[in-house]
Amino acid sequence: MPSRAICRAYGGQIMSEANAGNVALEFHDSTLESIEHEGNVLIARFSAYVHRSPGAPGVDAGTGWSQSVHFRIGRARVKTSLGELPMALSGGRLIVSGRVFDNLVPMPAIDSGPISLQLQGPNRREVVIDGDGVEANLVGPAKYLDRFPGSKGPRAT
Repeated sequence: MPSRAICRAYGGQIMSEANAGNVALEFHDSTLESIEHEGNVLIARFSAYVHRSPGAPGVDAGTGWSQSVHFRIGRARVKTSLGELPMALSGGRLIVSGRVFDNLVPMPAIDSGPISLQLQGPNRREVVIDGDGVEANLVGPAKYLDRFPGSKGPRAT
């Protein structure tokens, strides 16, 4: 797994400046496609709903995209039965070095600390993967889906 690199603005995660605006995976409306092992690294592959915004993705106005995202997790332990894949997700969270990212994970994300990936599917189905270190990246081309109007209420002035 990569060495720890800290970017305080994104909770210890590396945010790539190569992306136009800020980018985040939303677990809701994404699909866990497959889980594979490469040595002691687990690779979780998602068909993901990805928010892009000049502000806070998934909060401020922006756009929604479909794109593949791969999570590489070191020394991973699957804590629940995987069942059949693919699995449509209704939600999820990533806990990295004690920081919690509910439903939205800034992309790309790299951290060498302890992690827990907790995914919710249909009929209360849950997949939990614990490990040491995560590297989550956007993979391949993105397909435009929609405009996202933002989820904030009126701003105070």
